[in-house]
Amino acid sequence: MGETAVLAIAAVAAAASATMTVASASQAQGAAKIQRQQYEEEKRASALAAAQEEADKRRELNAVLSAQDALRAGRGLDLMSGTGDAIRRDSVEQAENDILTIRLNGDRQARRYDLAGQQAKAQGNQAAMSGYASAASTVGSFATNNRGLMSRSGGSSSGASGMG
Repeated sequence: MGETAVLAIAAVAAAASATMTVASASQAQGAAKIQRQQYEEEKRASALAAAQEEADKRRELNAVLSAQDALRAGRGLDLMSGTGDAIRRDSVEQAENDILTIRLNGDRQARRYDLAGQQAKAQGNQAAMSGYASAASTVGSFATNNRGLMSRSGGSSSGASGMG
């Protein structure tokens, strides 16, 4: 009777340990999911900031071109003269290079957030798998370490079917 009580207490302790391990793994996986969602939000915010910066640069270009045209027209110069056209092309080219840089930086930042989100998901999955493996190991260790005690308490086959 005393061995049965010890066996029952050990079984409850093993089950509690396995349950806590699975709960901890589930919590880690949930935290990783939240972190991934945060990275997705950061990615969207980064894309929006890049789009706004690009729009600002285009407005700035339009203002520069308008100012150049107004200055040339105010001085009575031909807007489409070789010099005026060259200045205009140079202004547009510089702005387009800046816009390309803005896009590339935005894409690079979005990619970093994407990779960080994928890493968070992988870590959550790893935590879950480790938790389940650890819980299974705890139960397996209990069964292995108490095999003799279980067989004396009522036979290994009936003891094993009573556990499931």
